[in-house]
Amino acid sequence: MESQMAVSLASAVLQLVDFSSKVVQKDKVGKVHKSTGTTLGEATLLDDAIANLGDLSQQFEKARRVYYKSHISPDQESADARLIALANDSGGVAKILQATLDQAKRNHDVDEQTVLAQGLRSILSLYYSQKTICDLADKLGSIRKQVDVALLASLRHPRTATHLRAWAKGRTLIKASFFSSSLGNDMQRSRMGLLQSLLHAALRGDTETLIQVFHHRWQRFLTSGGGRQPFTWLELRQAFITMISTPSKPTSFFFAIDGLDEFEGNLKDILQLIKDIAKYPHVKVCVASRSSPELLRAFTGQHNLRPELLNRQDICNYVTASLARSQVYVKLSKTDLTRETELVKGIAKKAAGIFLWAHIVVQVLLDDLPHTARMVSLVARLETMPSGLEQLFTTLLGRLDTKHLKHASQILRLMTIKPRPLLLELWFADGNNDDAALRNEARPLSDNEIFERLEMMNRRLISRCRGFLETECQWGSARSGLSKASRVTWTHRIAKDFVRSQRIWNIILDNTGHDAFDPEWHWANGQLGLFKTVAGTTNTKASHFLSCLEYALRLEQRLNICPVKFLDEVGRTATIYATVYDDIVPRKFKGTISSFLEFAVLFNLVSYVRGRGLTLSKEELSHASRLLGVLDAKKWEVFVTRFEHPGIWSTEFEERKRDMQQVMDSLLDRGGGESRWQRARKRLSGQKKT
Repeated sequence: MESQMAVSLASAVLQLVDFSSKVVQKDKVGKVHKSTGTTLGEATLLDDAIANLGDLSQQFEKARRVYYKSHISPDQESADARLIALANDSGGVAKILQATLDQAKRNHDVDEQTVLAQGLRSILSLYYSQKTICDLADKLGSIRKQVDVALLASLRHPRTATHLRAWAKGRTLIKASFFSSSLGNDMQRSRMGLLQSLLHAALRGDTETLIQVFHHRWQRFLTSGGGRQPFTWLELRQAFITMISTPSKPTSFFFAIDGLDEFEGNLKDILQLIKDIAKYPHVKVCVASRSSPELLRAFTGQHNLRPELLNRQDICNYVTASLARSQVYVKLSKTDLTRETELVKGIAKKAAGIFLWAHIVVQVLLDDLPHTARMVSLVARLETMPSGLEQLFTTLLGRLDTKHLKHASQILRLMTIKPRPLLLELWFADGNNDDAALRNEARPLSDNEIFERLEMMNRRLISRCRGFLETECQWGSARSGLSKASRVTWTHRIAKDFVRSQRIWNIILDNTGHDAFDPEWHWANGQLGLFKTVAGTTNTKASHFLSCLEYALRLEQRLNICPVKFLDEVGRTATIYATVYDDIVPRKFKGTISSFLEFAVLFNLVSYVRGRGLTLSKEELSHASRLLGVLDAKKWEVFVTRFEHPGIWSTEFEERKRDMQQVMDSLLDRGGGESRWQRARKRLSGQKKT
């Protein structure tokens, strides 16, 4: 098995295991606070957990499929089999957790206070015994410990771990690692972050050595409570040298440092530190980086592996198979076999071992490949492609003209706030005007009409966002694999991280006019478009209706303005699909709701009734007033749990109920004098008519 394949699979497994462990732990997932603005309730935790398990499982499955297809050498079969077994085990546990959380969501079995206090484990307790949950947690912990061993065995040699223990000669073996990322925060790409991370990992749990290496700070803290000033590079470097040169007990150190080429600033100090500590006989350092003249000079004469050379043939095979899917390319390649070979080898060489780079470049080269193209032009295009993913992403954005860059920036902003949207939903959201969906006719689209929109949106993604976004297709199915179920995803988490990096994000904001482009409004239109045009079951239509309502409330909460016009259109559409209200309201109200106003009065949509009521007659208001205050708190809670983010209901039930009463009183009493409404209320309350 090639080393990069093993790293990719192990990384996917570890991410899946780490998050699954958070689900089964007793503590809550992260810190969840209640504020005066938004309450982040259990449905947010639950839905985020389901979505995250889904995303991680998808990445894991991709890595596993690639791993299965790659070559397994005879003396690596044992290591490969172990890593695959661990992968299967972790995938199985994740599927169980995701299915359980999804069932809890559908059955409305979630209690907010319990989840906030005890975490997602409280949901699992509804379906499994504590012993079963503990067994799952233990299994995840076991997988986590074994993956490092299996990965090490897969990367270097089955006896590597044994050799490390033998090399330590009975001394305590300390292992610490650091991964640098140019797209990360300051700690993830700086020399300070490197030393602080390695020191923390090496000294964790060793108070005696910790006090020894930071002796002066400890003494200042004991005497005056001082020693709290920020660390300096020289101080951390000295502490690191002290730790390895004069350990309090016989110790051997193994440090793994990845991504040297992604550090910010001059590498000179870091390279010198690595060479200095590597001189100690009880220290071993494993360094990983993309090749550069500076690094090659620094480590001349040291043992090294060049993965970009080891997996080059695998990338050649992948590129050849990918290019062969294009009929235009197949015909073109037959005219110049020499340059076809040159193209394939050139892609593999510039990829430098990165499959994602090769995948993106192949797609870019094949985009709109004309029948009149020549192989020499493809080879020339390849020469313009920079090596390295970040440089490639920068080039892809830079090649867009002003109009297309603006459109790409809008789509990328949409994708940063909504994971894996439906391709059709994105088509509706990707309108030139915020209110495009308001003008569309409310009628189910035919299959041909839907497919036309899917193809159009897919072409937009290819021409604007190739390399960043892709459409999940069912290959082998009719019509290019596109369907109503097709979703849009990032090509890789790296692509999303690149877009959200400060430099690129500022460019995207500038190209979309910052607040002039409102992604929430566009996604509201996306939901309204689905509601108006996609045929489905009553449950599907009710889900679309509630999503529209949720987006409207989120907009109101953020902008302090109720989108009355948008909700009017939602209500008008709901009257066309008459069974929508019946799927949402309590049983005793089924068949009694005939307008959105009545629905709004029943569920205390105060802002809408206040804004819309001024344009309605008293007869319409009086008819809707029969539903005023008839909903109890328990039924309200059931209704609220059907939303993805219950926190949009920023006020409690009783407060909204009182506000609705006051609004209706004001609307029905307008015009002066005692109204029929007031007289009716007095009669009902037993008061004497005046």
